[in-house]
Amino acid sequence: MTLKAVAVSAVALVAGTLGLAYLMSYLENPMSYLDSAVTVLSAIATWWLVRSYIQQWWLWIAADCMSTLLCLSQGMWWMTALYAAYTLSAVFGYIHWKRKGQYVI
Repeated sequence: MTLKAVAVSAVALVAGTLGLAYLMSYLENPMSYLDSAVTVLSAIATWWLVRSYIQQWWLWIAADCMSTLLCLSQGMWWMTALYAAYTLSAVFGYIHWKRKGQYVI
């Protein structure tokens, strides 16, 4: 993974989160910053997946943990269980890809 990809991703994460949170605040989203951070982090993780960076699994783990907390705080119990399962799946995906996958160093 290049330093340029990390820098572009960091700028996109901050700018995208702030911009989307600003928009979501007008739509009266009660957790606009957390929700927008999850959305932008997932988009960056998808971009990293396309580029075959193994580090994309860490982004998915973070986004899924944040989604679990978001659903838990809103009392959405089934969605909490779903995102907890997604988190475990992302951990398994990282372990599996590290052992057997092909990735860019």
